[in-house]
Amino acid sequence: MTTIKRIASNRLLRLISLFLLLAIALRWFYPLETAPNINIAQRPALNSARAATEWYVSPTGEQSNTGSIDSPWNLSYALAGAGDSIQPGDTVWMRGGTYGDGTTRFDSTLDGTEGNRITVRQYSGERATINGQLRVNGSNWIDYWGFDIMHPTYGPGYDAARDAGIWTLTSSNNRFINLTIHDVYGSSAFGFWSAATSSEIYGSLIYENGRQDDNLDHGIYTQNGDGTKGIRDNFIFNNWAYGIHAYGSEIARVDNYLVQGNTFINNGRGNQGDVLLGGSGNSNNLQFLNNYLYNSLQYTNGVQFGYTGGHQSMKFNNNYIAMKGEYRGLFSRRFNNIEVTGNTIMGLALVGRLPNVDGMVSENWNNNSYYQIGSASAFYDGSYMQFDAWKTATGYDASSTLTSGQPTGTVKAVRPNEFESNRSHITVYNWDNLDSVSLSSSDLSGTGISSGDTYAIKDVQNYFGDPIATGTYNGSEISVTLPDTGSPVYQPASGSAPAHTSKQFNAFVLTYTPATYHTITPSVSGQGSLSISSPTQVL
Repeated sequence: MTTIKRIASNRLLRLISLFLLLAIALRWFYPLETAPNINIAQRPALNSARAATEWYVSPTGEQSNTGSIDSPWNLSYALAGAGDSIQPGDTVWMRGGTYGDGTTRFDSTLDGTEGNRITVRQYSGERATINGQLRVNGSNWIDYWGFDIMHPTYGPGYDAARDAGIWTLTSSNNRFINLTIHDVYGSSAFGFWSAATSSEIYGSLIYENGRQDDNLDHGIYTQNGDGTKGIRDNFIFNNWAYGIHAYGSEIARVDNYLVQGNTFINNGRGNQGDVLLGGSGNSNNLQFLNNYLYNSLQYTNGVQFGYTGGHQSMKFNNNYIAMKGEYRGLFSRRFNNIEVTGNTIMGLALVGRLPNVDGMVSENWNNNSYYQIGSASAFYDGSYMQFDAWKTATGYDASSTLTSGQPTGTVKAVRPNEFESNRSHITVYNWDNLDSVSLSSSDLSGTGISSGDTYAIKDVQNYFGDPIATGTYNGSEISVTLPDTGSPVYQPASGSAPAHTSKQFNAFVLTYTPATYHTITPSVSGQGSLSISSPTQVL
């Protein structure tokens, strides 16, 4: 027994020795790496493990500060990344006040990621104004949110084609949310270009821009190629040339747009119009859906699709267009594969197309409601004609209707905001010229407002003025006295302000403060003859 134990013990010792010799050999041929001497505080944290940080800027902030609420940076330093302090997932809060002297250019090169966007946002309850230009170049996955931009003066080297209030260059997946952009005197409010791919302008007020150039002074001047550009749920009004001017030369592209849920008011004071989508080259995949337009100017166009190039794939559905002047609500040039359905169009001149284009096919131009003001021929297909002749010449509108005179009743469009759950945009056509409008619980059902919540309603034509209605919601209705032609309007930095629209048409921003916490599920509702579908998220 003792002999057996000794043999087993010797075998175990030999095995242990063998493993030790093998370990020494491996250590000789494959020495262990020595960890570098790195201060742990200097190691960049992984985005997934790093807690998002809130930073602050102010008009009097300094680059040498810490970026805290009590020691804010200046805006230029923060938009450049603050020495790499600002990381994906962070928020930069803009404290109230004016940034810039009117000629200042702020360049943003911030870079977020798809799962961790960076947000640059106005601080709650304050008004932060960029007085100059915001240039977005090399900046991706950023939300620019809630602040004010004006650009009434220009410095040396002024270039009308490039001195927009916001100028977007090489960038992607950025969102411009609930901004106000106005008083861009010598250019467009937005330069929204092809290199800024898969980006969106949402929920903003874009007004009183341009004064001198009918080709350059627009609310939004844009081109696009790859990726969808979204222009959704904005109020775009009183801009000099066009509200939206999506136009390019033969080598520029005007493709892949979703224009949805916007309200256009009296754009084209320089005798242009509200919307142009098309250029000298081909255009593809243009969607113009659930928009609302009111124009009381004498010589301006409503919506024009196409220009001199050949164009493919356009949808113009469920829009409400009211033209008080002499020009058409909708004009289509050189398009194939058109869908024009569910629209309401009112005016002296209603719709037209450029005729005799080879290969022009309408898959569906039908089921529209036309309201003709006056007795002149309101349809155009090479020449002006009446409705029956239009249907015969084009094959369009077999089941559409034509009514003499303007509509009656009240049409209300309520569109809740996708980014601020207590905010909604409201557009009202008051064809009976009532002194007030009632927003019923049905109208407001998608906004999330509940009985006991306090609300404020602002007139978009005087947005920075006092609210036109405030109170506590009773769960049944909100009554709003409608502004009229003598009501206050925003006074531009230069030039004279146009008069307020008549009470026949108004547009508002509704915000509310919940009395108690409750869940908000935004949707879209409407009544009258207008059909309103839920908005589609682009990004």
